[in-house]
Amino acid sequence: MSVWCPICGKEFKDGRGLAGHLRIHHLQVVTPKPQRMQAKIDTLKKENRELKERIAELEEENRLLSRKLERSYEI
Repeated sequence: MSVWCPICGKEFKDGRGLAGHLRIHHLQVVTPKPQRMQAKIDTLKKENRELKERIAELEEENRLLSRKLERSYEI
């Protein structure tokens, strides 16, 4: 699983590579693992909510287009 630097966006194969990158290149303390995991969980929950909203929008659009198509066959 790939991980990305939240500062510069560089991709790493794992958390160890990212941790070294942050220490060397960004001179900051790496967030403890539980906090990083919670941040990722929060991000995924937000993305999930957004995807569910988009799915609902697409389903409604599909319903409207289906009705329109049905009406066109009634003529």
